[in-house]
Amino acid sequence: DWFTGYDWYSPLDKTETATLEAYLAVGGRLWLSSQDALYYQADSELVRNYLGVQDYREDMIPSVAYGGDGALGFQGAFELAYPFRNFSDGVIPAGTATAEWYADGNQAIGLSHAGLDWKTIFLAFPFEAMPEAGRPELMSRMLGWLGWLGSSEWGASETHVAAGEVVTF
Repeated sequence: DWFTGYDWYSPLDKTETATLEAYLAVGGRLWLSSQDALYYQADSELVRNYLGVQDYREDMIPSVAYGGDGALGFQGAFELAYPFRNFSDGVIPAGTATAEWYADGNQAIGLSHAGLDWKTIFLAFPFEAMPEAGRPELMSRMLGWLGWLGSSEWGASETHVAAGEVVTF
């Protein structure tokens, strides 16, 4: 998670953006939640290549988030409650990025994106706008997917065996 300080006033400057790009280029994992980062850095490599944003709609002001098609598998909807003014954006996923959350009108507001060695989750709205009761599950899913073991699998070598046969896991 990258803390951007002010959510609405230059949440990422060019130096911070370059630092994050360098980190991701060597296999980093990033979860970024910011309702105004795109306003300042929309044309950066970070936004286009790593966060997976092809384009965005400024100040869409979503009030509800619906589960999307992504790896996090979130289903259902939750109301967004902003502790400050809502300047959240809508996003259009680029390339292999996947919409994890949508707002009204089927506009994506949260993406997951992965390369060979790196992974990102980008919320174009503040995480703290999510209902407090649901935050632990959402955090667990996001961090689990971003984690180094998030794409690992565990299973048996055979699904049907006779009594006494050896099964490898």
